[in-house]
Amino acid sequence: MNVRLLIVDDHEMVREGLRYALRSSELETTEAASGQRALRIVAEEDIDAVLLDVDMPEMDGLEVLSQIKAVKPDLPVLMHSCHDNTGYVRRSIELDARGYIIKGVHKNELIEAIHIAVSGGNVWTAEQLRTR
Repeated sequence: MNVRLLIVDDHEMVREGLRYALRSSELETTEAASGQRALRIVAEEDIDAVLLDVDMPEMDGLEVLSQIKAVKPDLPVLMHSCHDNTGYVRRSIELDARGYIIKGVHKNELIEAIHIAVSGGNVWTAEQLRTR
């Protein structure tokens, strides 16, 4: 199953690394360096899922998530962060993200998480669910 994934991260090296790591999977990637650009892509293009960095300048990932869900409530969004922050996780759950992935995760786990989200599932660790 080919999945069109939007990678949203303000760091070019992170986007490039994710694109490289996902190149051999059935994921077709497009990228945005800002929340505003991500919102334009979501509105204008056929995207199957979003991998969204939490910590970005100008508009953080949680605000972007909120705005995506306002216009496309069924679009699966996985939050992506180096911070295993209870507040971020709790807010992601409240805003209907499909999961919260720590940036240190192995690429195969990330690919699996994306497919789970696209199939309608959620990707939360037991610890993250305890924060609810």
